[in-house]
Amino acid sequence: MFGMPTPCFGSISVIVDDVAAAARFLANLGVELEPTLPEWAGYHRSFAADVSDFDADIDSPSLASWWGGVPSDGATRFVVNLSVDAREDVDRVHRQGIGAGAVELKSPFDAFWGARYAVMLAPGPLCVGVMSPPEPGRRTAPPPISAFATPTGTDSASA
Repeated sequence: MFGMPTPCFGSISVIVDDVAAAARFLANLGVELEPTLPEWAGYHRSFAADVSDFDADIDSPSLASWWGGVPSDGATRFVVNLSVDAREDVDRVHRQGIGAGAVELKSPFDAFWGARYAVMLAPGPLCVGVMSPPEPGRRTAPPPISAFATPTGTDSASA
């Protein structure tokens, strides 16, 4: 669509069964990870960014299923997140994706981290998220761990 802002690559989420083990491995290699709350360590870690405008996270399947409806069957283990300029662009790009043959996994919603976000499964299969810039004034408390936690407390016994 001529004249409309174009989404750009913004981040990638890597979905792994054992977030804590992956984080320990990366830390042993010298990869810097952002601090997280202890109760979140088995579900989510963020890479420390060395470049601007790029982000990468490690998430558990249960958390990815909660925030994005990402299939837990292992069909796709990466979410390519597209950055858009404004909250309303999330809805527009989401509609375009569905119109182009993607399957909705999570309709556009106002996420606790302050961004508007949506997730779809495109042909490939390729899991694609669309995210607006986070707005500090729109941040809310994160969900309780019980909203997505597994009975063992992580998605793997080796956390």
